[in-house]
Amino acid sequence: MIEFFKLMKYFKFFFVTAIICTFLHPTTGVAQKVGIKLGGGLSRLGSSHLMNSMQNRTEENSSLEHAGANPGYGGHYSIGIFGEHIFSPSFSLLSDPSVNFTRSKIFLTTVSENFYEADGALHGSSRRISSSGSFRFGYVSVPILAKYAFPHNRRTYALGGFAANFVFRGRFQSHEKNMFSVYEYDAINNTYIEEKSAEAQVTDFNPVRFDFILGIGSATRLLRRDMFIELRYNLPLTRTPLVVGDIAESTYNNFIFTESGRAAALDQAPQYPLSNFNLSTLTFTIRYTLLQLDY
Repeated sequence: MIEFFKLMKYFKFFFVTAIICTFLHPTTGVAQKVGIKLGGGLSRLGSSHLMNSMQNRTEENSSLEHAGANPGYGGHYSIGIFGEHIFSPSFSLLSDPSVNFTRSKIFLTTVSENFYEADGALHGSSRRISSSGSFRFGYVSVPILAKYAFPHNRRTYALGGFAANFVFRGRFQSHEKNMFSVYEYDAINNTYIEEKSAEAQVTDFNPVRFDFILGIGSATRLLRRDMFIELRYNLPLTRTPLVVGDIAESTYNNFIFTESGRAAALDQAPQYPLSNFNLSTLTFTIRYTLLQLDY
């Protein structure tokens, strides 16, 4: 919540500065632009509580040498429309609602060992489980942005604002590899590998999320129409639980994403409830003007 109020202060500063610049650079009228929007980039799904909960397992289980969670990056794609209301050469407001599809991965790893010495040599076993969880979401994003064009180069501008995101689809794919090695006399005697895959619906994820957006852009012309090329970062303001359907019999580490797995993790580490997942994106966006109305 503290981070949210800090971001609100930054946005208010940006917004007020843009309005002041509007009066410093007045124009005789206003204009409206309408067009299409395409976007592509990277998405990242992560949770600090998940990382801490996994690391806590090594303290609870003496045979567990390592337990970790790492977020991965995936693709992000969007298509939509935009409307921009231009108040002056320096300042405008715009909204570009879009349909978005994103895919992010989370990697979980556990390593357990059970060794002993006999006849002056090392014997025992080790197990390494490498898990990949792929989350795919579809959602509608409705942003409201303020845009400020720099006075000395009006083709270059900054933008910022907020977006409401409405999730309408969530899918989970699990792939895991269990590698069990037997050691005799300081060497690996046998290695057994078992792989499991499963797929399920995401059953618990906040249906409405909010982002803070910051970006920079440049305006150009294509076929006698304005085109805008932008780089945007969506900083998530909403933390959410993340639960998938019951696939416990088909998972190892990814069991933690099920309802029963989340409950077990909460029992082991109640200080790290798995309810602070967040989805951030870095996108390359192109907006192309189809219609401009001058007043």
